[in-house]
Amino acid sequence: MYKRFIILLIILSLLSVESVPAQIMDIKTANELAKYDDPNAHELLGECYYKGFLVEKNYRKAYEHFKTAAEKEQSKAMFYLFQCYTHGRGVVENQEKALNWLRKAAIAGNDDAFNEYTARYPDKRKDILDLQKKWVEEKSLSPDIRTLSFTVKHVTFKMVLVEGGTFSEDKQNTTVSVDNYYIGQTEVTQDLWLAVMGKEPPYYKGAGKPVRSVSLKDCKKFICKLNKLTGQNFRLPTNKEWEYAARGGKYSRNYPFSGSFSVDEVAWCEANCNTTNDVATKKANELGIYDMSGNVDEILDTAQYRGGSYYGVIDWCLVNQAARSTLPKRGLFWVGFRLAL
Repeated sequence: MYKRFIILLIILSLLSVESVPAQIMDIKTANELAKYDDPNAHELLGECYYKGFLVEKNYRKAYEHFKTAAEKEQSKAMFYLFQCYTHGRGVVENQEKALNWLRKAAIAGNDDAFNEYTARYPDKRKDILDLQKKWVEEKSLSPDIRTLSFTVKHVTFKMVLVEGGTFSEDKQNTTVSVDNYYIGQTEVTQDLWLAVMGKEPPYYKGAGKPVRSVSLKDCKKFICKLNKLTGQNFRLPTNKEWEYAARGGKYSRNYPFSGSFSVDEVAWCEANCNTTNDVATKKANELGIYDMSGNVDEILDTAQYRGGSYYGVIDWCLVNQAARSTLPKRGLFWVGFRLAL
């Protein structure tokens, strides 16, 4: 699904005409991803409705999609909002709001907006350049990620400190408190399993890939041996520990997926692959933790699992998606695990 979306983005970026043959396009994927508040999808759909690509021109729908994308810092959407307010397209004409969005788009790095704004206000050019630099610096800010490193037979893995705090469970609307703890920066890999257990994990080989098809009993055996080798007290995470870390802890930016509004940035799921991939090949979340959305579902201390997988639909990758059924005795081929400490 996501591959069709990327093709659509590429083709649209090359177009300069007002309409194209509908049969060469597939807008269904963009609509599907917009349901999950993917800012790229909203920006794309806004452009389609604004220019009449693939769909009947509709300025109101264009405005709504641009507004959603702009709120997630999409600079092109901001520039389109400037045009919407300037010409009264999809919204009541308002020159003050138009200039406000033009300025925001220029600061966010949109070239068309920068050229338009500095042409109108040449004396503001330096100010905008300084604000652009500050905006980029603020976007790149990340917490001081503290980790513990452990090595077992030349295989090193890291545990990330998650400072305690609270979060609200969306579906139950209750506040949950969590104390300090550590959680694995990645899912347990096959090379770590081999180092600890002295034998390869079941099925699906690949040193950097996550272990899967393991039972709760298998996990407990692994953790018991690992604790003896390291002198630590590793365990499986609790349900609330898992969700708090997936949300980004106290640094959470309220992303629907672990570290992004876009599932493709952070998760391997059925929309973009058909097997597991090496850990830490997608973007990390706010705490520097990888693959808490997608790749393999992860076992909790309750023997339930959550997080989504390469085998699962996009919904399963949402950080607020509840833990699913109890793991069967023999495990499941799309389920692995992550350590807590």
